[in-house]
Amino acid sequence: MYAKGTASVKVNVDNQDAIITNVVFNVSAQGKKRLSTYTANTGSAVVDVDAQTVTWTGETTEVTLTVGETATNGTESSKAAQLCFDSFVVTYVKQAPVPTGVADVTAAKQVAGVTYFNLAGQQSATAFEGVNIVKTVYTDGSVATAKMVR
Repeated sequence: MYAKGTASVKVNVDNQDAIITNVVFNVSAQGKKRLSTYTANTGSAVVDVDAQTVTWTGETTEVTLTVGETATNGTESSKAAQLCFDSFVVTYVKQAPVPTGVADVTAAKQVAGVTYFNLAGQQSATAFEGVNIVKTVYTDGSVATAKMVR
């Protein structure tokens, strides 16, 4: 890649974009002459002159690196920058699958009847004035109770 040039990395696993967390470019012997600074559209790109690597870290489905203008980190620092590499390693994680259907549907319970109780224990089909204990019986036989103030 030459000065101001860009390269994008994207990983697709099982027809779905993976989340990239790290990309390491192993700079070639020739590449160390024109090693520069590199910017990324997201995350950060770091040059390790001693290890001869350019490492991007972040979290995205696609990363784009842009080469700087001059070889500020290379042995030919007055020349135009490049990123010349022998290999690169991409670290990624597979995204969770996207739901494609409904596995189960549960319908709302049907109410069979409602009974109201006051604090004296009297029951009624309609709510009392004041505090009520509401007993709801459902068609599946289940029962729910709640407190209500009217």
